[in-house]
Amino acid sequence: MKQFNKIKNFKFEGKCNGAVGNHNALKVALSSKDWMEIGKDFVKELGLIPNLYTTQILFYDNWIEFFQTISLINGILTDLSINVWQYIMLEVFAQKKKENEVGSSTMPQKINPINFENAEGNLQLANSMFQYFERKLIRSRLQRDLSDSTVRRNFGEALGYSVLGWRNIQSGLNRLSVNSKHLKEELNNHWEILTEAIQTVLRLKNDTQAYEKLKKLSRGKKIDKEGYSGLLKSLGLEDDERLKKLTPEKYTGYAEELCQKI
Repeated sequence: MKQFNKIKNFKFEGKCNGAVGNHNALKVALSSKDWMEIGKDFVKELGLIPNLYTTQILFYDNWIEFFQTISLINGILTDLSINVWQYIMLEVFAQKKKENEVGSSTMPQKINPINFENAEGNLQLANSMFQYFERKLIRSRLQRDLSDSTVRRNFGEALGYSVLGWRNIQSGLNRLSVNSKHLKEELNNHWEILTEAIQTVLRLKNDTQAYEKLKKLSRGKKIDKEGYSGLLKSLGLEDDERLKKLTPEKYTGYAEELCQKI
């Protein structure tokens, strides 16, 4: 959200100060006018930020900053796409079926996570272009190199791949549902995740060996509900109401509250 706000509020620069940045010809032809102010006002009317300090070109640092922010967003969303793809594979998420969709040319039972695969490809392609723009446009031979003109024609292509990737993700997310049954089974088979809470309670009781005790009793082990009760008893915590009432499903901290605040 922070990066999208940066894009939403981003301001582009503009140049209106003559061929080489000094209003040379206009100052000679009509010196009574304040051409710097006139140029500034004109650029502002276009919704741009005037840059008074240029040469023959408006330097690309402004555009590069914009592309870097887009690239960062794309990187975050690429990571999201890859992780959602893996969560689908692990059956944490299920995908809604589309009747007329072909999941596989040879395996009719499949529902491929095609939206997230397409998003990953489109966003990575866009970022490879943004990275090239950054390397190329930060330099200009004597501030008059025109090799940038052919590169600029591809700005729209990179932005297009970005928007397409974002739409892929939106379409994919609209098809997802949480596999609650699978998640509950997964949680109820792994009560060992609560050892973090146990050792924290022991630390609160000034037990300096809290972590080592839990490490010895639980590291690399799978603990079920019965094993959890036994663990509390072995540590003298069987009467601690906080830990007795705790379950993997309830061990969420402020997760729900944080989600509601987004």
